[in-house]
Amino acid sequence: MAGWSEFLGGVLLVFGFLTPLAAILIISVMTVAVLTVHAKNGPWITDQGYEYNAVLVAVAFVLAASPGSWALDNAFGLNGIHGTGAAIIALALGLWGGYLALVVGRSGRLAGAPPTPAQRASEPTQALPPREREGRIIRDPQPTEPTTPVQTPSGAPADPR
Repeated sequence: MAGWSEFLGGVLLVFGFLTPLAAILIISVMTVAVLTVHAKNGPWITDQGYEYNAVLVAVAFVLAASPGSWALDNAFGLNGIHGTGAAIIALALGLWGGYLALVVGRSGRLAGAPPTPAQRASEPTQALPPREREGRIIRDPQPTEPTTPVQTPSGAPADPR
């Protein structure tokens, strides 16, 4: 979901089409990125902090207010959806949407919740091949049987079963 939001938001911002919606999508993804990865590292990008994410939020905010004369919104007569109010609403919805996506994603409500430690402990790991015990499921190719037809003494093909 985050990948699609970031992709769609980026494409919409590049073309300047529905820029407040694009800003909401980008701001929500950056909110999740800051809350899950970058906040603990402080503000500076040199320490893997949230500085770059904050710049992207600021750019999306400004573009929601006024995407410019070359934007498709301008070409299609959608100038009424921009302005300071639209930018503030986009910022608020983006922050709320990112936080909500993070909370719902961690709760496991939209997808199957990951197994609890008790469920993992009850799984039979010793019977699994070593590759599957490490969490990676890699199947070895099945050996193939010869494809030459077997014939019966009467010359008819044999039943393959």
